[in-house]
Amino acid sequence: MRECLKGLSKKEVLKIKSDQRKKRNAKKTPEEKALLKEAHRKRCKKYSAKNQHLFVYAGTKLGGKYKTIEEIKEAVSQKQKIYVAKHCTGNPEYNKKRREYVARNRKVLNDKFRIRVQCNKYGITKEHYFELMEKPCMACGKKHGHSYTRKDGIKITMNHNIDHNHKTGQVRGVLCAECNRALGLLQDNPDTIQGLLNYLNKNDNSIKTKEAQCG
Repeated sequence: MRECLKGLSKKEVLKIKSDQRKKRNAKKTPEEKALLKEAHRKRCKKYSAKNQHLFVYAGTKLGGKYKTIEEIKEAVSQKQKIYVAKHCTGNPEYNKKRREYVARNRKVLNDKFRIRVQCNKYGITKEHYFELMEKPCMACGKKHGHSYTRKDGIKITMNHNIDHNHKTGQVRGVLCAECNRALGLLQDNPDTIQGLLNYLNKNDNSIKTKEAQCG
């Protein structure tokens, strides 16, 4: 699929993916659509319950005159509708400037979004995030933003990942993308990791012994 999309513009790729999504949805039965809708509703409800502090913060920004979460949600929703009507749907010039701004600053905006998502996900501040990113990988020692060249000649820049305990959610440290992926594939299991280490040591020693015998 990726090979077919090479050379196409972003607009063409989005249109192809949109058509494919419409075809998949057309094949679904009413029961399946109802189940998907119900699952989406549950996810929204779970998110709302998990992030009530954000609504409380929004209420303080609105002047603190709303007492319940429901009142805050309604007020935020109304302000969003007014803003969209004024600046987005009713202002083509604003839309044009916004698209141009996003096109010019796409990398910066993507980085800001990634940092914000990771800070919210792991419950850390931006200062703590940048402090972690300044450290080398705690497993192999690679620095944040290290790069390598693929076989096809394309240079790839790798960012560090925040490592956390999947049971407690506590941040453990920072790992490079390769070490973080390897740890995830091994399911954070010390026995498996130790078994692989023993396997490598055993085979390396046997190879060295054979080479010594041949020599």
